[in-house]
Amino acid sequence: MKCCAIIYSGYYPKLDPGDLPPHFKPIEGMPVIAHTIRVFQECEQIDEIVPVVAPEFMLYMSDNIVDRYKFHKVQKIRESGETRYGTILSGLEGLGKDTDIVMIHDALRPFLDVDTVSKLITECLEHDAVALGRQAHQPVKRAEGGYILASLDRKRIYLMQSPQVFKYNLIMDAYRSAATTAHVFADDAAVVEYYGSKVRVVEGSSKNFRIESDADFEVAKYFIKKNMNARGSDV
Repeated sequence: MKCCAIIYSGYYPKLDPGDLPPHFKPIEGMPVIAHTIRVFQECEQIDEIVPVVAPEFMLYMSDNIVDRYKFHKVQKIRESGETRYGTILSGLEGLGKDTDIVMIHDALRPFLDVDTVSKLITECLEHDAVALGRQAHQPVKRAEGGYILASLDRKRIYLMQSPQVFKYNLIMDAYRSAATTAHVFADDAAVVEYYGSKVRVVEGSSKNFRIESDADFEVAKYFIKKNMNARGSDV
């Protein structure tokens, strides 16, 4: 069985000259995306890692991330698109047809752990499509025009995370079919749902947050420093 991980990053067209996208910014001396990839590098069940980055950063990715940190599971780097759909499709098209399981993960979520990766693979073998999500623990409302319309049952609401994991043929067929629709998909699970497949939810962790703000970077620094002290830094 061959399991591959796609590590995708966003498209940042308005960067100032010399600026780096957030996934390349260092935390405790190591870029965020390197922290993220290392989890998959250390998981024995992952055979190949395919980062997807903007074309102008492909050489930077190769020299400063893959080579520097000796990520030998990265055999290729794919070029991102201008949309999320185009970025993920590029990653999928970079996988060999002998791939069985595909994990799709956000480069800005560096706090995944190997045990969760393994659990998701096991769940995918049984259910074909699985995704991490956290059940809502606070009141959830539906609003329109600045006014609350309804209170929703938070026991039925999940805040989705990544990775999202699929049988290769299922996600590949869904993405290729989606090329003919104008529908905008929020995530990869939505693509396979659109074509009639069910996606199993696996409870995620509050630590598996997406780094989006300066405050998130400060929290990330705390967790990464704590993790590195526990394991011994090899940066």
